[in-house]
Amino acid sequence: MALRLELYSPAHLTQVRRLNARLREGNVDPGFLLSENPRIQCPEDPLEKKPDAPFAKRQFLAVEDHDVRGGFLLQEQACEIAGETHWCANIQMPFSEGLVDPKFSHVAVRMFRLLLRDRPFVFAVGMGGAEAPFAKLLLAMNWRVALVPFRFYVLQPSRFLREIQPLHSSPTRSLFANISARSGLGNAVLPALQRLRMRPTLRLLAERIYQWDQGFSSDWSGYRRECSFGAVRDGTTLPFIFDLTDSRLFAYRLVDGEHIARGWLVLQVTTLRENKYFGSLCVATLLDAICEPTFERAAVRAAVDCARQQDADVLVTNQQHRRWIAASDENGFWKTPSNYVFATSPQLTQRIGTVDPEFTRVHLSRSDGDGRLNL
Repeated sequence: MALRLELYSPAHLTQVRRLNARLREGNVDPGFLLSENPRIQCPEDPLEKKPDAPFAKRQFLAVEDHDVRGGFLLQEQACEIAGETHWCANIQMPFSEGLVDPKFSHVAVRMFRLLLRDRPFVFAVGMGGAEAPFAKLLLAMNWRVALVPFRFYVLQPSRFLREIQPLHSSPTRSLFANISARSGLGNAVLPALQRLRMRPTLRLLAERIYQWDQGFSSDWSGYRRECSFGAVRDGTTLPFIFDLTDSRLFAYRLVDGEHIARGWLVLQVTTLRENKYFGSLCVATLLDAICEPTFERAAVRAAVDCARQQDADVLVTNQQHRRWIAASDENGFWKTPSNYVFATSPQLTQRIGTVDPEFTRVHLSRSDGDGRLNL
């Protein structure tokens, strides 16, 4: 029987339980297991029907021979693409039974082909690096796969030196990091090096906000012209992207000295425990920011100040747009290899490439997709 895509509904629960059992037997990471508490959706709505809401997330299953063989989450929303607004799909957490049984290695490819038949503009983010199986599969299917630059700013040097795991990858490096932390050398040197690389900027006041409204639509209206691609971030969609009832999220309106609104930013602040990269640091992530062109450097400086106010040890960010990369560099951020991937389907790649061949005006950050889950 041909593979088909169906919305996950309670009617699939028995099949899903059987699939989860097979995946467990194959020692698959629990993160790939499907929830056995399906959210009630509209089973009669096929993939061909677009959601009515401006932002929707639905779970699809790949069904073959009356059994579930794979699936994915599909986050659908309006996106700015080469000066036009189009409905776009962000595929998240795809998996197939091919993870444990080579007999089903075809499922992933066929699943993607079915998706692209109805959703030509599809992208994916995260994936754990360009060498991850998902990224390699997309590359083999002629998707554009590239890493989103990563930057970080040290706020508490001693704690950073003690906890950041790459500095403890060998006894020698670990000894040097610990001595620098305990002696106070790190507290003196790291901030000085960051200040040396800073460029002067005006100051923006960051005012904490607790809800979104239509007043934020004007920020996107002014910024969208700078983007070859980006998910729409207006007053209607922002509540779906950032739920400000989440205690980890801190959103700020950015205003200048005359109290004129210039943009906004959102931080996620998380105290980690024995993380493979950050140890037990308190990590602030600049999830996203939008501002009037030329205010990017001031916006990033405000993000540093806000992260410090939240007692974070380090501020991190992934940014694709050249303006935000430059703004981070000009605020003394450090660069290090990224494992955050941005992949675009062939048709989406072609459309973006007509105005931005190098993808330097793509607005993509850690807020897109499920990339914030690991932070």
